[in-house]
Amino acid sequence: MSSAPRPLLTDRTFWGLLLTQFLGAFNDNVYKFLVMFLCTDRKRLNPLDDWQGIALVAFASPFVLFSGISGFVGDRYSKSGIIVFSKVLEIVVMLAGLLVFWLVEPSKLQLALLMGVLFLMGAQSTLFGPAKYGILPELYPRDRLPVINGWFLMTTFIAIIGGVAAAGMLKDALPDLISVQWICVAIAVVGTLTSLLVQRLPAADANLKFSPTALFIDPETRDALKLFPSLKTALIYSSVFWFVGGVFQPAVNAVGTTQFGLSDSATGQFAATTAIGIAIGSALAGKISQSRFRAGLVRGAAFGLMVCLAVLGIPGGQTVNSSDVIVRMPLVNLTAAGALLTVAGLFAGLYAVPLQVYLQAMAPEHLKGRMIGAMNLINWIGIVISGVFYELGTILLVRLGLGTNVIFSGIAVVILVAAMTFPMQDQSLSSEAS
Repeated sequence: MSSAPRPLLTDRTFWGLLLTQFLGAFNDNVYKFLVMFLCTDRKRLNPLDDWQGIALVAFASPFVLFSGISGFVGDRYSKSGIIVFSKVLEIVVMLAGLLVFWLVEPSKLQLALLMGVLFLMGAQSTLFGPAKYGILPELYPRDRLPVINGWFLMTTFIAIIGGVAAAGMLKDALPDLISVQWICVAIAVVGTLTSLLVQRLPAADANLKFSPTALFIDPETRDALKLFPSLKTALIYSSVFWFVGGVFQPAVNAVGTTQFGLSDSATGQFAATTAIGIAIGSALAGKISQSRFRAGLVRGAAFGLMVCLAVLGIPGGQTVNSSDVIVRMPLVNLTAAGALLTVAGLFAGLYAVPLQVYLQAMAPEHLKGRMIGAMNLINWIGIVISGVFYELGTILLVRLGLGTNVIFSGIAVVILVAAMTFPMQDQSLSSEAS
């Protein structure tokens, strides 16, 4: 770890990491939402034919399957080297997506193959995650991590704003999806070049031996979670955030397209309001936290998020769409829904940043890669469950004659339970985990 703080604005490594993760998040979301918009095209014709939950599971499954081994690799090898390698893999995955659009006509087969590419994209991101977040405490002192993580999460969600909006606009504006995918390939190339700016570091534990337990959570990491229960608590409550986000994302798409009748471009902009709020909330969380973990901030943000979700989930009256299908509308109008999504995003950022920083700062030095891998594993188990929850929930809502927005009420209950049971207390990030 660096012994002397360096100004972030003149730090080549900081900007290299920031740009690399920004471009990666932007590219992930352009491709992912392109696939999800193809799914909502099917839902417009048949409310029960919505593949968004399948898309979520396809993207999230690699994080469950490979987070353990990615955490092991992050500690065994140089994290800076892994960052560059994972960006090269991103180019390969985007080229695979290009081949699917190029060689296969639009059909269920094409969509199934695109789900396969989404799985590969998730696998690439799984490798990237532990190196990206694990390298920060190797480069910077603990008391700077809240601000740096605020920057990273803020720019991540700015990338999501851009990626979500760009996916819809490019799909509507360009003559074919092959043109959109060429843009994804180009972004992957630029992200690979920016990764070369990151300072080269040695492996955290070059003598680490592989064992089959590294495929999940290895014994040493499990022992650390037993020794420091607060780390396990942070992992669990971080997973709640990603479960909620996993349901939230396709629900917003479906509300925009099937309830408010928006185009793909307009739906992308509608969904991006949440990311605007998260970007603001993430920056605020870094500013408020300073060099402390503030449990009250997490708890209060959870209550605020719950209220926003509960209001979004209230059903309204019925209308008939352009396809002569009866649609149950939300109680709030489009403008109010956009405002609620922004505020919900703000609370989500305030909730997520302190937990992420805590896990980075308080994990033992030689376990940081594996701890981030464990965090990814638990978080993405939450997202896989969210895909199943969304699929079953939307089927039930269609049977009951209710709109997709009512699913927000279900996740409001989950976040309420989290807010009421959150047990952690304020703690200095300069002290040892306890």
